[in-house]
Amino acid sequence: MNRALTGLFLALGLGLLVAAVATRLGEDPGAEAPSGLALLEPEPAEGALPALRLARAGGGELALEELRGRWLLLNFWATWCEPCLQELPHLAVLAGALADLPVRLVLVSVDERWEEVSGLAAELERAAGMDPQGGRAMQVAAGLLQGKLPAVLLLHDPEERASHALGTFKYPETWLVDPQGRLRLRFVGAKAWGAQEAIAYLRAELGGPR
Repeated sequence: MNRALTGLFLALGLGLLVAAVATRLGEDPGAEAPSGLALLEPEPAEGALPALRLARAGGGELALEELRGRWLLLNFWATWCEPCLQELPHLAVLAGALADLPVRLVLVSVDERWEEVSGLAAELERAAGMDPQGGRAMQVAAGLLQGKLPAVLLLHDPEERASHALGTFKYPETWLVDPQGRLRLRFVGAKAWGAQEAIAYLRAELGGPR
């Protein structure tokens, strides 16, 4: 597990972005880089955030409706989901890039036990100190899962109540929710959130400077 994760996190920062760009550029070396819209492939969403209570990473519960008042990026993921692991460093970059905007990144683990998440964070932290090249990406991803990054909230949905209430059955999946609790956009699958074009697209959607 540790060896596999180390290899994964060494490659994912470049690999996920390269895969996304390659998909869009095809075989044309003169093609322009894909826009944030093309990288993220958002789908329009309707309805409201469900009125459910989920467990906090540090204990206690939180009603999702209590999160109103700020934009939310609600990401459903699991430690056993390889695309989810590929996405984690990009989400960490995104959290830092949007820190000046009224938005909160909410990571909702659907693992059966929270120990799976905390164990992954500890493993990444240990691996970070052993690899000078990929260590930074793993350290930031570990900090993301430990709640050390600003405007990041960690929740636990082991029974998948919230994800299924939204119609999410394939992970990872992310929802953009406005300050009034309305669903605006849906992003299915792992995305290159850390790409400059993707960050610029989201900043525009949230009403901030690019």
